[in-house]
Amino acid sequence: MKRNALLIGNTGGLDGVVVDVERTRKFLLSDKGGQWLNSEMTILVDPRKADVRDAIAEMRRERPDYTFFLFSGHGCHYGQTQMNLNERNEKLLESELHFIADRQLSIFDCCRVDEALRKATMESAQPTFDAIDRTREKYEARIMQAASQHARLYACSVDETSSDFPEGALYLSYLLAAADSIPDGARWKTVEDAHRQAKTKTVARATQEGDRQTPCAVLPKLTEDRQLILSIQ
Repeated sequence: MKRNALLIGNTGGLDGVVVDVERTRKFLLSDKGGQWLNSEMTILVDPRKADVRDAIAEMRRERPDYTFFLFSGHGCHYGQTQMNLNERNEKLLESELHFIADRQLSIFDCCRVDEALRKATMESAQPTFDAIDRTREKYEARIMQAASQHARLYACSVDETSSDFPEGALYLSYLLAAADSIPDGARWKTVEDAHRQAKTKTVARATQEGDRQTPCAVLPKLTEDRQLILSIQ
């Protein structure tokens, strides 16, 4: 039997995505997973859309008897499941995976919020975001635009300590600084983006101090406009 597998992860601030991909790879290699060969698997993390399409085209050329597909990361639903591939917001459509093989298993570990329905509901229920003038009202409108969720940020990982300096707690200081640094042209800073920036700086500073502090988070796999924001301008 000819088989191939494509495992794609879009990290986007989600620490668990790399774990998902690696765990799936090890499962496929295992006896219970079918003793796949590494040569039968293609693994792409935060890939360019062109590279994903090339990988899919190559899989089709191989004419496999069985195809295994996994996507772990951010996603949405707009007529069909759409997978965010990278920070450039390039998307892969579920339909692009059809008919790779006669036998195929596709696993989509991503959010599938119906964007068309959500936008129609929002437009009928409240003024559009761009029509609001006051910052307070813009903030509230953007918060209400986010999907129901419980985003959780931790200043350090389990069995680590959280450093504090005279100028303030290490992680919180960097998190608030990230929230304050909204790029020109952007309208807000998501919780996910602020955490990612704060995590990088916290790890670097802690290492410099001869310590270990690795912030972590539990965040939903949502596209940016459905995530919670930390700040707005």
